[in-house]
Amino acid sequence: MATVGASFTVLIVQALNQYRREHRQRLYAVGYMADVLSKLVQSELLIQKHTIGPHIEAAKRILSGDNQLLELTLDTDEFDILAAGPLTFIGLPDDHKLLVGYDNIQIVQAFDTLLYMHADDTNRLALRSFAAENLKSKRQFLELTREHQNDILNTYWDYLRSLEHEGKRLAAFAFYIFAPMLRTYIGARKFALFSTKSVLETLDRIEGLHRQYQNFVPSQNFFKQTLDGGIQGAL
Repeated sequence: MATVGASFTVLIVQALNQYRREHRQRLYAVGYMADVLSKLVQSELLIQKHTIGPHIEAAKRILSGDNQLLELTLDTDEFDILAAGPLTFIGLPDDHKLLVGYDNIQIVQAFDTLLYMHADDTNRLALRSFAAENLKSKRQFLELTREHQNDILNTYWDYLRSLEHEGKRLAAFAFYIFAPMLRTYIGARKFALFSTKSVLETLDRIEGLHRQYQNFVPSQNFFKQTLDGGIQGAL
């Protein structure tokens, strides 16, 4: 009986250790996702505020006939922006993804979606290529007809608006979909015996970014407006 009791005790201890280990892995996974989300969305909002937004306004002024701003932008090579690519983040270890995925597969899918949206560099590269081909030489650009110049500037403006839309889409996904999912998950009873302070502080910082950059974050109905607008709305 003593041997059976000892064996049973060992099994209980092993089960408790596994329980603690798996929950700590879950906490690490959620903490990592929240930290990536914080860095990623802050980087995107900074770019929107200090680079894309000002260049959209500059393009509007130039298209409205501000030749002085046009020549200044050409002289300073300010059409060529966003030289650095997006930040690089690694995915979660498979065993951590499995644990969170067993609880809520949508969180893992949302994290993968977030990383994909952030890493998609198509429009940035297209903008840089277009600027290098059409807006690098002041002499060549000013030799073009006004109509041709406007065609180039309108195309450049379209690229900027596409990048602006991508930023809004990422911000809306981050603030209105992914962050609430993480907060709900970490608030579950299963984590009552574990410290979630660090994760919650990160999520609070993300909410702070929302308030700080509220002028660059779309409304909660952004995705509905996107679906209802354009060709989708017409159909």
